[in-house]
Amino acid sequence: EPAEIVVAVPAAPESTCREFAGLVDDVVCASMPTPFLAVGESVWDFRQVSDDEVRELLATPTVGMATARIRFAETPAEVIARCAV
Repeated sequence: EPAEIVVAVPAAPESTCREFAGLVDDVVCASMPTPFLAVGESVWDFRQVSDDEVRELLATPTVGMATARIRFAETPAEVIARCAV
């Protein structure tokens, strides 16, 4: 049983974020463009990742922000600043 469920996405329609807000503990959405067409339209770099990259990411422990900073060497704010349009 998780202590908390957080949904974090780079971009989504505002209505979707509101809908999830009623189902989980917290929703983090970096961008809610209107009209929403696609996630790829809200970021500068939306390259496809390989199946192997996905498997590696899913197999990597993700405990707290310290783990993310070690793996990616960026804070969440730096990631958003780098990727958001």
